[in-house]
Amino acid sequence: MGRRKKQVDIEDAIADKDADEKRKNSTLTEDEQRALLFQHKGAYEKALADKKAADARLKNVCKIAKAELGKGAVADIKDAIALEQPEGEAAHRAEIERQLRIARWMGASVRTQFSFSEDMTPSVDRAYEEGKRAGLKGDPASPPHDPSVPQYGKWMEGWHAGQGVLASDFRKKIDMPSEAEEAAPINADVPEFHAAAH
Repeated sequence: MGRRKKQVDIEDAIADKDADEKRKNSTLTEDEQRALLFQHKGAYEKALADKKAADARLKNVCKIAKAELGKGAVADIKDAIALEQPEGEAAHRAEIERQLRIARWMGASVRTQFSFSEDMTPSVDRAYEEGKRAGLKGDPASPPHDPSVPQYGKWMEGWHAGQGVLASDFRKKIDMPSEAEEAAPINADVPEFHAAAH
């Protein structure tokens, strides 16, 4: 196995040398190559600064979410984002089933009846919840139902309920951290998904 790694290292070194030779043998003058280096260096530095600024903004978003929603806010947000993806529900379902299986195997006191059977919620109730979710998200009032069906009215009713929550002064109820807590550094585990954002 050591011989295989050594062979790969040798091949990589040869490929790097060949790439350097092609660059050196380019029709560009040395000054032209230097000019290209400076252009790429400037673009790299700008992109790096943008990445750092985006990372700082994401850390701030995570910090505020944790202050307002509690310690598990970032995990909740990640789950919500994943569930919006086509494969997200299946992956979430599989994770819950795995956790319940391990809990059962370990003798944990997970005794609830749990099933992922077909959703039997009446369509008007589902429409209300979908409308409420859209209202809470601040989406426009655009029901996916024809105005002639009862689901349209229920969706709109739910949307108005969600909008009512947004219009209320509910943020005044939030216990914001003190200035000392505000100045404290963010836990290292908060921005764990920021690397995927760049």
